[in-house]
Amino acid sequence: FLIKNQWMDKIKEINHVSERLIQMEMNIENQNIHIISMYAPTDVSDDLEKINFYSSLEEITKRIPEKTTIFIDSS
Repeated sequence: FLIKNQWMDKIKEINHVSERLIQMEMNIENQNIHIISMYAPTDVSDDLEKINFYSSLEEITKRIPEKTTIFIDSS
């Protein structure tokens, strides 16, 4: 993640899941926000890599409480 200095004190947690997934939790105006940055495997990737990626993504999203704002970046 690239974060402007003005937002650094808003970060609650950064979770580096894998080389393809990272999650950050921030508190902005008393609201928890989760940002997930991901680089999904392509069609030519091996099946096990795809399975591991989507399992990890599912695990991350299951841990985020309902009614929480989530942003997903797949750049």
